[in-house]
Amino acid sequence: EYHALTNGIFSQHRGTMLDVAKGVFEFNEDLNKLFGPDLELAELRHLNLIQDIERSLDEFFTNRLTLRLMISH
Repeated sequence: EYHALTNGIFSQHRGTMLDVAKGVFEFNEDLNKLFGPDLELAELRHLNLIQDIERSLDEFFTNRLTLRLMISH
């Protein structure tokens, strides 16, 4: 029963990485429309918005990895 439950969780969230990557790509495209195609995200790291996004993504991926490791053992 536990094995079936964990497999279900993994299956339901299989596309999460792709969804997040698509969101980041779309965000980058929007920034390019606003600031021009030569924009380097590293140049915007001082902005609170970018820092918040980086922090949120770091937390999300850390939590996701931790949970996946815990579930798989």
